[in-house]
Amino acid sequence: MNEETLIARLRALLGSRCRHRGGNCRLVDLLPAEGILVLECEDREPLILADQYGRPSYRANELLQIAIFDGSRDLPSAQIDDLLADLEAVTAR
Repeated sequence: MNEETLIARLRALLGSRCRHRGGNCRLVDLLPAEGILVLECEDREPLILADQYGRPSYRANELLQIAIFDGSRDLPSAQIDDLLADLEAVTAR
């Protein structure tokens, strides 16, 4: 699968739910120039985030950044392959 096809496929899946690292996540953003897919963890305890001075400010769900490509940008990363397989299994049900 070439880069353009993979990016288009991931873009179509934004908003979908999947499992990653044993937790339920939602695909929330795609950064093709950086080669990153952003997931929001939905079933973990929200993290306490700090303001610009380092003081606790508010709670938010954890965001995970997943590399889309391997180091050479020729092939999808193993994590993306796993996520796509999981998403296909969920949509096939």
